[in-house]
Amino acid sequence: MNQPDNIPSLLGEALLGAIRQAVREEIQSLIRRDDHESDRLLTAEKATQMLSVSPDWLYRNARKLPFSRKLGPKMLRFSHLGIEKWIATKKISLEIEEIEKEKVRSRRHHLRERPRP
Repeated sequence: MNQPDNIPSLLGEALLGAIRQAVREEIQSLIRRDDHESDRLLTAEKATQMLSVSPDWLYRNARKLPFSRKLGPKMLRFSHLGIEKWIATKKISLEIEEIEKEKVRSRRHHLRERPRP
């Protein structure tokens, strides 16, 4: 392959590596903060405000969410720090997904523009 054909791929890989490193650093800072800051358990109402979801969605998905805490029958609470970590992880995952999609679009574009012998 020619040098210019590799540039989008190399840039994409470099950007992806930088985002992964940023994710690692953000997760580590949240873990360190856990040691210094006590967690608060939130009601469903406050958790839905943080997450911008409906209470119905929150209750339906509580078993799958890593930040939900069942304290007893009909008593469900949500970890404030857990929600913050989950949101940070989801944002980064979406950014990585967008970069991967852009890399695929870029490759397709370069293949279409490449002159055929």
